[in-house]
Amino acid sequence: MNSKQNKKTLTGTVKKIHRGYRFSILLDLDNKTQIEAELSGRLKNRKIRIVAEDKVVLEFCEDNPSSAKIVFRETPNRIKQVKK
Repeated sequence: MNSKQNKKTLTGTVKKIHRGYRFSILLDLDNKTQIEAELSGRLKNRKIRIVAEDKVVLEFCEDNPSSAKIVFRETPNRIKQVKK
């Protein structure tokens, strides 16, 4: 069985940044569930920065649903175009 088949993905919003690549995430399911997640190794190696209020995709293992990893950061439209 492939390890990808055991994974469940959800989306959420970063609420607080902790030390050591740890984040408090508010899940988009009901806007009440808050969990802690860590940055995946691929995002660490590529030095992807995550700030508060970023939308992220989380990956849960079905064996241990309390541990989650951030596997993707959705790119917001932060740069506003200036009209000339």
